[in-house]
Amino acid sequence: MQEFLSMPQYSRQTIMQKLGEEKPPVHWDRYVWNRLSINKCKFINWLVMRGRLHTADKSRMYDPNATSVCFLCGLYDETQEHLLFKCCYSQQVLTDIKRWMGMEYSGDEIQGVIRSISRSRRSKFQKNACNAALAGAVYSIWMARNDSKWNLKVPRIQCLVKMLKDNVRRRIFLVMPKKVSRSDRSWFNTL
Repeated sequence: MQEFLSMPQYSRQTIMQKLGEEKPPVHWDRYVWNRLSINKCKFINWLVMRGRLHTADKSRMYDPNATSVCFLCGLYDETQEHLLFKCCYSQQVLTDIKRWMGMEYSGDEIQGVIRSISRSRRSKFQKNACNAALAGAVYSIWMARNDSKWNLKVPRIQCLVKMLKDNVRRRIFLVMPKKVSRSDRSWFNTL
């Protein structure tokens, strides 16, 4: 009881000020919480955008004996940047997805890809579809990494990309907005 009484008392005004503090604006919220994205991809992409993906370099902070080598390529230390953009495995997956969606950005950071999609001369539907494909690619790379770590097998890139394309097409078809132009529908049908 004594501990409870010694806790600092906050006034209602202080609590409301803490809750209403200005947070820095984020520019990736439409990418992560995109309606066309597959639901299970949203959480992993949220972690990626916040830099909180639990890669091998972060495991080393808790367990110094843990391996820090990339589970997909086995050549370099696994960081979030390496895993998603610099690993030869993920580069091939992203290249195939960008070619499929007609994206032209060739950088090695997720913020740049998102920025290039938002600045492109595409319709809103096509931008959202590209964001959904990118989110699915990030999630697929993460799942391939986990499959490699826990099951000791790396999925073939062609199988992973084919499954990703099917899942993205299916999701977009299921939640496609009613007001989609004919050109966007024909674009989607050619995917």
